[in-house]
Amino acid sequence: MNRKTIRLRHTASFALAGLLTLSACGGGTASTPSTPSNPTPAPQKVTISGTVHLPAGTLSLAGTEADWSAPHVPGELLVASDPDTLSAQGLGSEEGIGSLLAGLTTEPLGELGLLRVQTPDPQALADALAERGLASQPNYIYEVQAAPTPNDPGYPGNAGVRVGGAAQHQTYLTQIQAMEGWKILDANGKNRTGAKVAVLDTGADRNHPDLKSRIVGGYDYCSTLIGGTCSGQDSDFAEINNHPRGHGTAMLGLVGAATHNSVGLSAVTWAGPLLAVKVFGDQQGGNGSAATTASLARGIDYSVAQKARVINVSLGIPGLVSDPTVRAALDRAAAADIVVVSAAGNTSGDGIYFPANQPDVLAVGAVNSQGVMSCFSARPKSGQTLNMLAPGGDLSSCGGRDDRILELDVGSGYKLSAGTSEASALVSGAASLIRNAYPGLNAAQVRQALISGGKAAGSYKQLNLPGAVNAAKALTSAPAPTPTPKPKYYDLTVQAYQDSRAVGTPFTKSAQLLSSLEIPYRLNLPAGTYTLKATVDTDLRSYLGQVDVTATSDKAVNIPVEAQ
Repeated sequence: MNRKTIRLRHTASFALAGLLTLSACGGGTASTPSTPSNPTPAPQKVTISGTVHLPAGTLSLAGTEADWSAPHVPGELLVASDPDTLSAQGLGSEEGIGSLLAGLTTEPLGELGLLRVQTPDPQALADALAERGLASQPNYIYEVQAAPTPNDPGYPGNAGVRVGGAAQHQTYLTQIQAMEGWKILDANGKNRTGAKVAVLDTGADRNHPDLKSRIVGGYDYCSTLIGGTCSGQDSDFAEINNHPRGHGTAMLGLVGAATHNSVGLSAVTWAGPLLAVKVFGDQQGGNGSAATTASLARGIDYSVAQKARVINVSLGIPGLVSDPTVRAALDRAAAADIVVVSAAGNTSGDGIYFPANQPDVLAVGAVNSQGVMSCFSARPKSGQTLNMLAPGGDLSSCGGRDDRILELDVGSGYKLSAGTSEASALVSGAASLIRNAYPGLNAAQVRQALISGGKAAGSYKQLNLPGAVNAAKALTSAPAPTPTPKPKYYDLTVQAYQDSRAVGTPFTKSAQLLSSLEIPYRLNLPAGTYTLKATVDTDLRSYLGQVDVTATSDKAVNIPVEAQ
């Protein structure tokens, strides 16, 4: 809309003096004295001041738009307002925003029309200011647009993690093009944080330096295996003591080892919550361990109750078509829109293991560093589906080459291993990234993105993080919300009227940014009764309002305006 200019006419008002008549008394001849000169007294002057109140919704307030997950200076808030507005709203007083800023350190940034405020909770202060019509925002931190490379020793190109006397690296991250996928997330305004993942396994070394900051909870559904039955449940999800001790710790690390912390390994997700769900128990009187129908089903239900968005199940039984109890738990996970990822199995001739053979479970096989399906990886039998492959290494013992991958171990250590378990965990990490970046996608769409975004590995698709992220973005059908336009400038005019005639000089103010719902004004007028009319013109629309006032002394009057 074109800017409007409103010209208001004003006239002066005059007071009329009465005529005094004098009479003589006593005798003698009357004479008419000259009339003394009495000047007309000047009318009393008053100041009428206050604020013009714009309606709620005029501004798109930064307090409700701010992205507090983006990098920003901690403990700082930028309050957008000119000095007159801040003064009118009570800065430095017990009223207005003064009560909100009391005791806080403030610094005017006059050239920007901002006030920098030091506060322990900038988000809460922003919300409180927004309720009073004052815009604010975080003090964002900008960086050079170069994606940071993880400084963890195990990341390819860094010093490496020593296992068996040799420096080892996570070459599988290069194989899935992890850095390229992270860069795409960065470029699209996303982050490298994952949605909540539940890892149903042997437990976790909760004190591992690569895990202790990531695990937010978990549960033990099989403390001890007695005669094939799990006994004991508690909140201690510490690793089992027997074989395969450390398996759960390793899987959690592949999904979400703390990344870019100069310690150990990097993971597919750099941050985000992990649940360590222990479904394996130590065999009483033996040196083995196992999970049961009951412990696995309970672990799935726990993950659903904890609102996990991805469940990783790096376990299975070869030749089993279905387990009704676990199948019912999987149905509950599907109803909760959870992506369930499972290892296909570690014997090449037994078909896809249960539960990976279920239609709503993403079955993942292993591929070695050469892009060839690992010699041990399960191959599907007739009627079965292997959804995709991911790096899982290879073993010379089954005809492959020794090509094991680097992962976490108990006791704050690291080890080399291979299996479809590792492949499943890497896919779970990728699913977690996608679910956090594009939360509007359902579980089926996340599966589709992972598979369709893969790169060819024989007759299968191999996990490829940039392809998966791009495919997920393409599946995002919800249109981006249309931002609420903000007025770029405003012109304010406040004029006093008596009997439709303009009185006195109008108050005018112009600014390049409308940052508050309250704009201060001041009029100097003779004492009297007036109609005050306010006009606010912005590049988006105009607002009008008026109030009647009688002022015999200085008076504060606020003028509400409405959109026209």
